[in-house]
Amino acid sequence: MYADPSQARTKVAKIYLNENEEALINALHKITGGEKSVILRNILLREAEKELFGDLNFASSNIQNKMPFTGQKNTFSRPKK
Repeated sequence: MYADPSQARTKVAKIYLNENEEALINALHKITGGEKSVILRNILLREAEKELFGDLNFASSNIQNKMPFTGQKNTFSRPKK
């Protein structure tokens, strides 16, 4: 199924949100049209990489539209008007 089985997403991380946090995520979901889980995963991975590697590394990788640590394509973007 996967060319590289290590890329299969099998690990689960559960978060609990209050009403305001959920409203914020729902607004982002509505604006971007992406799946909530993908939006949250991208935000989580970007923030983790910024904490671990600093903003400079994050900014340079964002130019290439890839996240530095995971190397995954950054799919979190706003739709063009």
